[in-house]
Amino acid sequence: WLINRHRALLGLPAVDNWGNVIEGAEPPSVKVFGFVLAAMQERRQERIGQLWLLMRHLDEPGSGRLSYDALYELNYTSRANLRRVIRAGIAAGYFWRDGERLAYASEARVCAMLGIQRVKGWAVLIPLAQLQESNIVNLRALFLDAYHSSRGDGFANPIARGGWRRNVGIKRITGRTRPTQR
Repeated sequence: WLINRHRALLGLPAVDNWGNVIEGAEPPSVKVFGFVLAAMQERRQERIGQLWLLMRHLDEPGSGRLSYDALYELNYTSRANLRRVIRAGIAAGYFWRDGERLAYASEARVCAMLGIQRVKGWAVLIPLAQLQESNIVNLRALFLDAYHSSRGDGFANPIARGGWRRNVGIKRITGRTRPTQR
């Protein structure tokens, strides 16, 4: 399973024990609720959320911990940028150091940190190939698409920013209250 996980991260098809390509295998994806991603996006924590979802995908046994070597093998960004994202994630409470490994928070704990009391909508599958996109604009669009897909009606009924914030359960952030982004 580990070989296929790494092949999926590289965008290669899954193989069996003899190296034959498995036909009809679904592309690897991560299951998450769109409201969680929308709350991350509202707080400008998309990069932290991206790493959190990639860690959830790589952690097949579900131990909640990954070695730093496994994170460096992701190759979705530079090592320096990955260290910055890890530091920001530790400061925000998404990750913490557990000896030689990095532990990540469960989805329930992330919802509590984001102030989401009740998750609404459906869980969506995010393709791993799109999640590894390094462009922040595409990542934000992916998070927003996941939110709208989890609403249940898809894109049939448009929603304004005020309704979006009410659904996600976030207060309006103004320029005076938003921390400066560097």
